[in-house]
Amino acid sequence: MMGLRLQEGISLTALNAEYSPTLIIQVLNILHRYQKQGWTDISTDRIRLTCPEGFLFSNIILIALFQALDS
Repeated sequence: MMGLRLQEGISLTALNAEYSPTLIIQVLNILHRYQKQGWTDISTDRIRLTCPEGFLFSNIILIALFQALDS
């Protein structure tokens, strides 16, 4: 998830190669909430934070991801 702090974000192809579909669906569901606020950009192959809003609120997004995936 720390790859979200990079401007290029995370490749969905790379995520699919490393993690289960269930985990990826959980991540996407969380990130869709923030996409509605304009903080994330989810395309067909990449997940990234928007600039500057997504980067300003990156800690909130990452905390939500870690909390959901920890439970």
